[in-house]
Amino acid sequence: MELITGTNLLLSLALIAQPPQSFNSAPLNRSALEQNAEINAPVDKTTRITISSDSKVIILSGDIEQGAADRFKIVLDAASSVNTVSLISPGGLLTEADKISKLIKMRGLDTYVDQICMSACTMIFLGGSQRFATPQAKFGFHQPYVLTDSAIGKRAAIESMQRFYDEASVRPSFTDRAMATPSSEMWYPTFDELMAAHVVTKQTLGGETTAFYGLMNDRSEIVAALLNDPTFRLLKEKHSEVFEGIVSAGWGMKLRGTSDAGISQAMRDKLAESSKIILRHAKDETLLKYLSLASDQTRAARSVSYDACYLFTQGRLNIQQTLAPEMWKRELAMLNEAMSEGKAAASEWHEPSEETWLKVFDGIPEDQLIAISDPSKSNKIYVCNAMIKMYDNLQSFPEIEKIEIAKYMFLSN
Repeated sequence: MELITGTNLLLSLALIAQPPQSFNSAPLNRSALEQNAEINAPVDKTTRITISSDSKVIILSGDIEQGAADRFKIVLDAASSVNTVSLISPGGLLTEADKISKLIKMRGLDTYVDQICMSACTMIFLGGSQRFATPQAKFGFHQPYVLTDSAIGKRAAIESMQRFYDEASVRPSFTDRAMATPSSEMWYPTFDELMAAHVVTKQTLGGETTAFYGLMNDRSEIVAALLNDPTFRLLKEKHSEVFEGIVSAGWGMKLRGTSDAGISQAMRDKLAESSKIILRHAKDETLLKYLSLASDQTRAARSVSYDACYLFTQGRLNIQQTLAPEMWKRELAMLNEAMSEGKAAASEWHEPSEETWLKVFDGIPEDQLIAISDPSKSNKIYVCNAMIKMYDNLQSFPEIEKIEIAKYMFLSN
């Protein structure tokens, strides 16, 4: 039986999903945001409102400034096919956010977050008919900020916010926790807390909108975005043909009007095609690290959902938006290690023996074996569980056999 090769870790390279950006926005609860190193925020100092290439999504990013609601209404009135509002914002003016939220409610639109939504942005998000978010999306909550020292005025603002949360069917215990957080601080609930409190009504695996690559107007912008990260700078230095192929694949999909999901996937697919070029000079120890990480990431994806696990085994999961940061940071560190190991003799690989395959698939039920031999036509649960059982089996292998399997997985076509 042939092992499915979708487990190639380079398929899911996190930075292709969303290159991190530095935080550079107007002074709004900055200290609270800057204390969280995992939060990436847009560089816009003002509200940016754009339409996706398929005309179904309004992307609102940056600080929510004076006049944002009027601008949002103009765009909304001109876009009859819009059904979703994608948000990337550190917050801003509550009065403007409240107006935008009401416009969203009036049109029955859904809201979506896959990066950050803080402070006043959460009011806009709660206006959605359905409220979608990825597991790694960051939400920040606190009391409303009011320009008064009056205890009565502050209490009235908090009570008004509480009513707003109640109308959005948010669980009272969550509302109490948010309203107990001073406006000078920020509370970052977990994704499970957001789901349990009915703040987020549906989990998504990301990539639905054109919130990053899809908004670029020139091929050089994709190049510049990738080169912001040292991993891609090293990739361009060591394997320029791979780097240029990734950029061309993404730009080609952009010209076809594809969403960020399609653009990112095209770039990941191109990297997958070239992965053996990057890893063929890697040391055996590095390949073993990749094998271990593949096991950990598969389990982490299953803990999100079987859909996420299946997509990961097929190299189609956006791991930065779905898995814990530790997972994609390990992957990037290993990629850097592989590219920095020089130009040693290329590793040789060969098809594992029948005896080895029998050990790899030992104890996996027949229906699951059939699933991983043809995953595109199989039950996702079977595929996921079979892959995890396979990794469990590999744990007991002698190192030389693990290396044999790793080379087959990462160096074969």
